[in-house]
Amino acid sequence: MASIINLDECTYNTIIKGFLNANNVVKALDYLDSMRSQGFAADATTASLFLGFLTYPNVIDADKALLQKYVLDSDDYTANVILMLLTDPNVSDADKALLQKYFLGRQG
Repeated sequence: MASIINLDECTYNTIIKGFLNANNVVKALDYLDSMRSQGFAADATTASLFLGFLTYPNVIDADKALLQKYVLDSDDYTANVILMLLTDPNVSDADKALLQKYFLGRQG
């Protein structure tokens, strides 16, 4: 007998976090699309996961570009501003660390 798993926002965020931790941006974005198609909105936790991913040390430029395009195509103005600042080479590391601390809850 097959079991049916009902996914909620928390479950989607956990799955997305797992794919991001494995540097699989494409699959994480697939689950974000699935989450939205099931009627769930991406919340602050979801945004934090994707924006935090950009600060991982081993993220390749292609994944950053893909995520940047995806987020910039969304309606989330705050996420767009933070994303642009985190990926701007003219923003100092100290300022990026402050963004991480206050918006992503990460000490860096």
